[in-house]
Amino acid sequence: MLGAATFARTTDGGLLYEEAGLLTLRDGQTLRCTRRYRFVARGESLVILFNDGPDAGKPFVELVFADTTPGVLIAADKHFCGRDIYAVEYRLQLPASYETDVLVAGPNKRYRAVTQYAKAL
Repeated sequence: MLGAATFARTTDGGLLYEEAGLLTLRDGQTLRCTRRYRFVARGESLVILFNDGPDAGKPFVELVFADTTPGVLIAADKHFCGRDIYAVEYRLQLPASYETDVLVAGPNKRYRAVTQYAKAL
């Protein structure tokens, strides 16, 4: 997928995240994709909530970052979607970039999505 992601501050101090882009499948077919999340700080955690679709307002993951690798903050959590499990890891190299690694496994879904984000100049 190639696209853009934006963050906007909300009045309650959170962040609204929105991504949009085109996903090209192996057969050459392209699909337009969008997703919205809301990021909320809760103590030492960053809670990511769905902000669109039927799950709007429900939690996706809760992340607690550690700096075990110099210059990189890493956090991981799991989200259960029925019998499918999303194993999520965020690797932050702020302020320039971050990466998400989402491994989805279960009876209905099976894929891995690694996404690299770079700050627009």
